[in-house]
Amino acid sequence: MKRSVSNLLRVIEWLLIVGGVVLLLAPMIIPYSDMYSFNRDFREAKSAGIYYEGPREKQTFFESKLTIKGVIYDGENLNVYVRGCRLGSGSKLPQQAVVHLPSGETLGPRSWGGTMNLFCGTGVYSYEDVPAGLSQITFGQESYDEAFSFEIPLGKEVAE
Repeated sequence: MKRSVSNLLRVIEWLLIVGGVVLLLAPMIIPYSDMYSFNRDFREAKSAGIYYEGPREKQTFFESKLTIKGVIYDGENLNVYVRGCRLGSGSKLPQQAVVHLPSGETLGPRSWGGTMNLFCGTGVYSYEDVPAGLSQITFGQESYDEAFSFEIPLGKEVAE
């Protein structure tokens, strides 16, 4: 009887230890707060015909591998969705990013926000008062001898 109670307590102890470790590590691996619903934004923009696919290339900026997930442009407002991946804590996305227009004008973001975990972060950079009829933008940033620059065509909508 003593032996079975001892074994039961040992199993409960290990379950508590493993459960505690999982609870401590889970927020670092899986974002516990997804404040932004990017997939919903993409679905709505695709159905409205204002979603544009980002280039397939990856660029490195301060050890983060950046990709453009998509752009939503309605002729006045512009949202650029970016994914950055690298291992470790800290931001995986640039704090600032500008949009260069074909006219030579440069726009700074009105706001930005995102979701991050231990491996990757996904964020949206929002710009307003963007001229209508743009066919292409350049999204990028330069800081401390590090730079990235994505040419994004806005001519071909992606519909599902």
